[in-house]
Amino acid sequence: MKSKIVCFIFCCIFPLCTYSSHYTVGTEDIQYYPHYGKLNDQTPEFSGYAKEVLDQFSQQQKLSFSYKFYPIKRLYQAFEKDQAVDFKYPDNPEWNYSTSSTKKITYSDPLGSFIDGTVVLKKNKHFTLNHIKKIGTIKGFTPQAYLDRIQNGEVKLFEFSNTEKLLKALSHRYVDAIYVNIDVVNHQMRIRNVPTTFIKTLPYQTGHYHFSTIKHPELIEKLNAFLNKNAMLLENLKEKYKLSSF
Repeated sequence: MKSKIVCFIFCCIFPLCTYSSHYTVGTEDIQYYPHYGKLNDQTPEFSGYAKEVLDQFSQQQKLSFSYKFYPIKRLYQAFEKDQAVDFKYPDNPEWNYSTSSTKKITYSDPLGSFIDGTVVLKKNKHFTLNHIKKIGTIKGFTPQAYLDRIQNGEVKLFEFSNTEKLLKALSHRYVDAIYVNIDVVNHQMRIRNVPTTFIKTLPYQTGHYHFSTIKHPELIEKLNAFLNKNAMLLENLKEKYKLSSF
């Protein structure tokens, strides 16, 4: 009888539903809302579309995630070389950030899609490629669509620590255009009332954001099953966060 009482008390103090599995997700130390990252300097927690998807998944699986921010280039080392985190988000097998790695990285199915493109002030919506001599982007990002022109000196690249500074550089005409995720810049534009436009005839890039791991490929399988079974949930969240599709 005493053992039953002890067991009852233990279960009351430590409920069976307590999440026993906890994982750390390495992510980019940037304001990249509504996709992921920090909303602003006042709310520095990981937030946005990806956070809500991963919250739904973790609740279903009775596990928990915490998010650790790194500068973009430092994140690669923390994930791959140091293995200081269990997962990385965002990631993409085509980013190919390490050519010397012998570790197997497992990628999830796409959590979301992105369009990174050339954004100018609305009054410059007539701009062609020849107008773009100075382009801005987030520090640590590679504007792949302009890489050849940057390397041969036709375009000069300027890097900024966040989207707010990127927009200021554009509005003050310090750069001719910025190369950025169009959902991120649209969100900032609504807040800061900077009239910008995405020019589809200028270089842009599309792709997908994936969840990746070296340590826990079995959890990626569970995440993929969750994504496949909850297609409507993902669509509703994309609509909620005003995400573009291609």
